[in-house]
Amino acid sequence: MKAPIASSQLMSLINVLDRSFNLRLSRKIFLTAAAISLLFIFFDFLYLGFLHSPKISQISEEAVPIRSNQAREGFESYSKIFNQNTIFGAANSNAGPAIIKIPISERVKDYRLKGVILSNDPEAILEDARTGKNNFLKVGEQIGELKVKTIGEGKIVLSCGDEEIKLEIQ
Repeated sequence: MKAPIASSQLMSLINVLDRSFNLRLSRKIFLTAAAISLLFIFFDFLYLGFLHSPKISQISEEAVPIRSNQAREGFESYSKIFNQNTIFGAANSNAGPAIIKIPISERVKDYRLKGVILSNDPEAILEDARTGKNNFLKVGEQIGELKVKTIGEGKIVLSCGDEEIKLEIQ
């Protein structure tokens, strides 16, 4: 035979049951309110979106009078304005692309010749001072826009277009 339940145990059991009942009830209330809100939003969208939008058949051609030559004249007037003025100081498109010639001395300022390996196929060790990276280059290879023309004892000749420059080991 089981021992009778103490009154404190009975009260704690009642409290647990009471809390679980309140949680279930509050969850039902929350879900009901959420469903009502979603239905309200849906019907409001239907009412405002479909019922009050003008029908295509109600829009007459007189409401938007556009003649083809009028639209063309508008485009041409804007076209003239854009062709006459430059936007943000940009070059005029009729002038062609702007070519800025950078001297070869400016292009090689960040490179240092660190060594030369003389063999049947000589190599030069060129350091990029900006990155600290060493590049092993042979005759004919390029680094950026610079092309290796010749490699000699303690020197390298680089070219860019019609300019040439000689770098020596530092």
